[in-house]
Amino acid sequence: MQSLALYVRKEWRDQRVGLLGLLVALPLLFAVVCVAGDGTAVLEEFLRPGVAAACGALVVFFGVGTDLVPREVRGTRVGFLARLPAGLGRAFAAKLVFFAATTLVVAGYAAGIALAASIFRTGAPPEAFLGPVEERSVLLAIGLALWIVAASTWVQQGALAIPTAAAVAALLCSPAWFFFGPHSVLEPTVAEFRAFAALCALGSCASAGAAFVHGRRFGADQSSRAVLAGAVVAVASLTPAWLWSAHRLYAAHHCDPNARGFWIEDVRLIADGRKAEIDGVLGVARETFTVDLQGVFARLATRARQYASLPAVIRDRRSRVWERAGRWLVQDGRTRVYELFDPATLEFLPADLCAADRVGPMLPDGRLLLARDGEIFTFDPDSSERTRIAISGGHASRVDWVFDPSQSSRVRALEPPFVVVCAGSRPCLARLDLEHHELVPALGSEASFLRFIALGQADSAIAVEDNQRLVRVKFGSDERAVLLPRAR
Repeated sequence: MQSLALYVRKEWRDQRVGLLGLLVALPLLFAVVCVAGDGTAVLEEFLRPGVAAACGALVVFFGVGTDLVPREVRGTRVGFLARLPAGLGRAFAAKLVFFAATTLVVAGYAAGIALAASIFRTGAPPEAFLGPVEERSVLLAIGLALWIVAASTWVQQGALAIPTAAAVAALLCSPAWFFFGPHSVLEPTVAEFRAFAALCALGSCASAGAAFVHGRRFGADQSSRAVLAGAVVAVASLTPAWLWSAHRLYAAHHCDPNARGFWIEDVRLIADGRKAEIDGVLGVARETFTVDLQGVFARLATRARQYASLPAVIRDRRSRVWERAGRWLVQDGRTRVYELFDPATLEFLPADLCAADRVGPMLPDGRLLLARDGEIFTFDPDSSERTRIAISGGHASRVDWVFDPSQSSRVRALEPPFVVVCAGSRPCLARLDLEHHELVPALGSEASFLRFIALGQADSAIAVEDNQRLVRVKFGSDERAVLLPRAR
């Protein structure tokens, strides 16, 4: 401890003039900034104690940190210590203690000045010590500055020493480009910033120690040994950051169906319905998966609408149109009133429907499905005839809505057709048995959104749940199998 204290006092004698000048200059610097930036938002951020402390620490880094080792090497005062078993180790420990203590003292001093200036200007301290946005910038700047300090111990003192150290530090911190580059798709978290700053603090100290203690062990002029020792430790220290950046970059361009936020954009049947191609999206990443469906019998067809020459109420995107053979059914998007429309004469006629009727998809024979008062009916717009549809097995006591399972304009190309019925907020895929006037529900899914894809084997169906999972459900039971994401 006595030798350490002696070395620390020696460092104080070497650096005291600059440090005392810094303590005098900091209040004057803050006064100039307050006068020049009065009334600006930048001044409010600068007077946060955390930002001021970071500025004070950076001044110490570049004013003191980059001079501790080069001063010794330049003065050839380590030649004797380099030949002692632990001579340079004790000297570096003292430099590290002095550097850390000086950084903390000056950072606290700058924070105190900022706090006093803020209270003097507004009569109250700042709302926060350091905002989340400022914290990210501060941590990144401190991490880079610490590596500039470490790299300055590798190179010979000269006009290009600091620029060379800055270039080396930028190379060591190059994984940050993946997060902050102009085309970056990564969004770093505060925890990642803090971990990076901590890694830089430990790694830079270890690298500077290796360059000074081991690189100059047998002679202060062994600059190549210092560069090699410092670089090896620096690369080893920052390897976790590089590996984590590579992992984040890979994850950002790879869709994991089990990841939170994954959703299914599109599903296409291939190989005669035996397989499906699923376009998955996770953030900005897109990937296509292939799933074996074990046989599909049929799928829904869609047809594009051509409304350019029809009345404005039909062209209105808010309106709903059911195209039928003969008269169409139209729900005005503004008034929500149902009317029959004759495309041959362009005439409108009243429809036997009211606001309580929730009309759903159209059946292949031109009839419509609708829900009213918790029950489901088929409705013929031409004759106004309604036929109640029962729920097979009494699984559902109430139906509030009925939807086309494929989000197309019609239920067709399937015999029998399928629909999605909703009881409250929970949808349920159901097979419509028109001969027996009943619906056979598939109760295995508990999703909040269902999209029908295809009819499978053994009275089952392939569907997309919540745009996240491809599943197989069986009608008349609660059986359910997840096809994507696959079980691990």
